Amino acid sequence: MKRKAPPRARGGRRIKADLRKQTPNNSYSQKVYYEDIVFTCRDCGVECVWTAEQQRLWYEQWGGPIQSTAVRCRDCRKQLQRAKLEQKKHMYEMAQKKKRNSGA
Repeated sequence: MKRKAPPRARGGRRIKADLRKQTPNNSYSQKVYYEDIVFTCRDCGVECVWTAEQQRLWYEQWGGPIQSTAVRCRDCRKQLQRAKLEQKKHMYEMAQKKKRNSGA
């Protein structure tokens, strides 16, 4: 099995983490600091930067899992969110149509 290379640090801004605000996980150690990380988008292949500030928001304010990391660029994330919303809307419409047709 081919192992993925770890994300590369960009060497930019570094922010000290507030360990009390991170969501702990039994098998992973907490992040002590956040540093800009360069990654390649899983969908479009564009090289992006997950900034230290974005990581702080993700891990401390929004409660993201410590073992998670960015894998998609902003545009691809938005596109995926729209597709999921459209699918949900379609499923709701199909359920309503089935309900009307069954006479319930």
